[in-house]
Amino acid sequence: MKYLDDWKNYSHLKISPAILWEYDLARFDWQKMSRIVVLRVIQYGNKDDWYAMLNLYGGKKKVTEIIRQIKNIPVRDANYTAIVLEMDRKELSCYTPRA
Repeated sequence: MKYLDDWKNYSHLKISPAILWEYDLARFDWQKMSRIVVLRVIQYGNKDDWYAMLNLYGGKKKVTEIIRQIKNIPVRDANYTAIVLEMDRKELSCYTPRA
């Protein structure tokens, strides 16, 4: 089993409100704001936030689709994300090869 492949076993977890500090989560549109949520989990989330994100958005494939739309993932976070979700870094919009 690969890292986070057991995400369905953690459907009870919720994304920590602390990583979305400036939003009113009582009126928050989780689908409309998916790129913000995914980016915040990538940057500030712990393992429970990753599990919650995968459950919220339907697994690795769906989260990968959202990630492909994000243009400003810091390099270190993009590298980690590519490893965890088994993506090629070149698939990321923020990827720019270095000479």
